[in-house]
Amino acid sequence: MSERDSQIQRDVSVDVGVGIDEEADSTMDDGGSGITGWLRGKLGTLGSSRALIISLVLTVAGVLLLGGLLPFGIVSDALGIFVAAFLYGTLAGEQRYLETSLAGGIVGGVWAFLGNLVLTLVGPGVPIVVVGALVGLLASASGHYFGRDLRKGLTQDLDADSGPGRGP
Repeated sequence: MSERDSQIQRDVSVDVGVGIDEEADSTMDDGGSGITGWLRGKLGTLGSSRALIISLVLTVAGVLLLGGLLPFGIVSDALGIFVAAFLYGTLAGEQRYLETSLAGGIVGGVWAFLGNLVLTLVGPGVPIVVVGALVGLLASASGHYFGRDLRKGLTQDLDADSGPGRGP
């Protein structure tokens, strides 16, 4: 009985400790007041730096593997970005479209820049870099979408789809 009383006492002390002071502290730690605080609050919920780093690593690995194996230039790079984003979309527990698209755009642009270094530096190579970034962004967004779709199909409850008149 004494053990249960001490458990109740600990629960009460924890419940009493959490209260109005914590709410006041959380409003003070929003990152300031005004527009900057509002932006930090909104942008903090949009993405995760950890997910961005994972996306970047997977995307670079996909471009190195498929871009190095297939001799089709930006097409093989886009295929590598797509496969990496597809894999990340299949394995990730949450939707990470922003991070995956940003990583695909960065890697696509950098790879287009490095693949056409001389043309970019001395000629009209900037459009090539922009096209590479856009292709990488679109490939990663669509790869992540199809990966999420596969994950949803694999993890969805089969009993929810079957009903009267719907198959065996």
